[in-house]
Amino acid sequence: AIDYGLPRADDAQEEFLVTTYDRLAAEKDQKDWRAEFIAARVRQFGDKHPHVAMAWSLFGASRLAAGDWKTAAECLSKSLDLQRSALGDDHPEVAATLVLVAHASRLAGDTSAAVRTSADALTVWERIVGPNHPGTLEAVDVLASARLQAGERDGVPALLARLCAADGSADPVRRAYHLVRLAELTARKDKAAARANVQEAMK
Repeated sequence: AIDYGLPRADDAQEEFLVTTYDRLAAEKDQKDWRAEFIAARVRQFGDKHPHVAMAWSLFGASRLAAGDWKTAAECLSKSLDLQRSALGDDHPEVAATLVLVAHASRLAGDTSAAVRTSADALTVWERIVGPNHPGTLEAVDVLASARLQAGERDGVPALLARLCAADGSADPVRRAYHLVRLAELTARKDKAAARANVQEAMK
């Protein structure tokens, strides 16, 4: 059906097709099937079209859900390049994809790429929507995790404190997690503050 260039009905159908195609490609160990799918979409819409970017993004999301971090980062990076070309750097879709690329890179063990990309994502999110938008805070979270994984502790307590202050009562489990991470990092320098954070997390 894809080879015949049948019309693309909507985003929901595309997600279904990509997810199915990706699963079959993984089961049959036919990674080039993903490239064939993309090639078919390029023939239909052109190599810079948003539908092609979305297909790469959907493949990335599918690989992320499957735990194939390296492939997920590669697919999402290809989507990011097309999004930037079409939308520019200061666009929420670009910022959101930057966070996903950073997250996948971190899980794949490429911490330097994760730190760099999540820092870029944070800069874009702050510029377009401000410091307390959920997208901005997600970038802060990924940046803190990437820096810790890379062994870079400088600035991480400030990032975690920012998350703790922003979480409020909206997501108490997430706030508790951030409080415990903050306590772990600050325990040597300020045991009283660390203890207070752990007690707050337990509440």
